Amino acid sequence: MRIRDASDTQWPLIDDLEFFQIDVTSFDGIDLRALSGELRKKQPAEAAPRRLLARDVQSHDEFQFCVKCGFDLFQGPFISSRESLRPTSGGINRMAILPILNGVRNDQSFAKIAEQLKNEPNLSYKLLRYLNSAAMGLQQPIDNLTQALVLIGREKFYRWMSLLLFDFANPSYRERSLAESALARGRTLELLAGKGQIPNVPDHLFLIGLFSLLDVALGRPLPELLEEARLPDAVRDALLGVAGAFADALVLAVLGGADTTTSPEQMSAALERCGIADTDYTPAAAAALVWANQTLSEAA
Repeated sequence: MRIRDASDTQWPLIDDLEFFQIDVTSFDGIDLRALSGELRKKQPAEAAPRRLLARDVQSHDEFQFCVKCGFDLFQGPFISSRESLRPTSGGINRMAILPILNGVRNDQSFAKIAEQLKNEPNLSYKLLRYLNSAAMGLQQPIDNLTQALVLIGREKFYRWMSLLLFDFANPSYRERSLAESALARGRTLELLAGKGQIPNVPDHLFLIGLFSLLDVALGRPLPELLEEARLPDAVRDALLGVAGAFADALVLAVLGGADTTTSPEQMSAALERCGIADTDYTPAAAAALVWANQTLSEAA
């Protein structure tokens, strides 16, 4: 049930509901705390625990307040806002990934790239763990970085390394949501490749969606990061807002995400520019969200 004002809590069948979606922008702090407490207090003893979703959370401070109010789930622009994320320790050096991506794009030898990886033990460990996982089905374990790079290939390695840009150590809710949003954007665009006016270049589309939140994840200006990563021209131009089919596709993915408050009119216009119907977009976006969640769970 979606609650927009206090009168909605008087709905006669409210005791039979488990999920409540509350528009937090419709309440001040005192009323929001009172509302969440009331919903918890009125829960029938034999019913499943009620779940409260805070909708349209605007900022990190607002998110923290909703946590204190007892909300379970959160949606809104706070996920991709440009507020600084806390630095984390114990994880990979994500800033070291960009020079390596640059080397891959510039056709550096695998031996030279392997030398760079040797300076980043956590990156090396993750790569070898990935290749030696049961999912890869290799006959013999791989313990040589150059051999690992030859086996995985440049394009697959570039994609895998790009995903690690959103690898946070002990991620907070916001960091997890940010990574999920970036992966979901990339996967959504990849699944829509070739439909309507969207170019049939799935690899480019995946990178456009993924890198669209890179400045938030790393806390640096996007143009600066794109220069270091040396992305294909079409990908870079779309991320910098240069008009075209790739940029239109990115706008669609952004407007359709959980971190954006979008009106039906805005969504309709974005779909029309891309030449696709909602019946094409919605299944792709739903499948992408499931994939993003699974990817993050497997990487944990």
